Amino acid sequence: MWGVPVDMATSNRPGARFGPAAIRRQLDRRRAAPALARLSPAPVAARLREEHLALAGLAARLEAVSYQAVLARGFALVQDADGAPLPRAADIAPGARLHLTFADGRIGATADGGRAGPARRRPDPDDQGALL
Repeated sequence: MWGVPVDMATSNRPGARFGPAAIRRQLDRRRAAPALARLSPAPVAARLREEHLALAGLAARLEAVSYQAVLARGFALVQDADGAPLPRAADIAPGARLHLTFADGRIGATADGGRAGPARRRPDPDDQGALL
């Protein structure tokens, strides 16, 4: 019986650990276990942490570009009575009913007879200005 493994802990028979019945029992146990139970928990936990961090990063980016974040910085959304946004003062007639949305709520307003301010001048890209 040279060359045949002997498993003294389970049987005195040579090759009992590697026989067809033992292999079948081992395969049956593996098939019965759920897929995640066969994995080590460390890689699964690491993957979950990575996905959580990625999701948190995406949520922060989404929050940064939301209009609520702009309102929280002190800006207001100006809309006409129908809810259409009014981005320019020139689009608002005197006496027009307006809705102003702030970070903490919405109010109604009426435009007075003011006029739009002058258009903002864009700086000349070639002009560096005075350094001293």
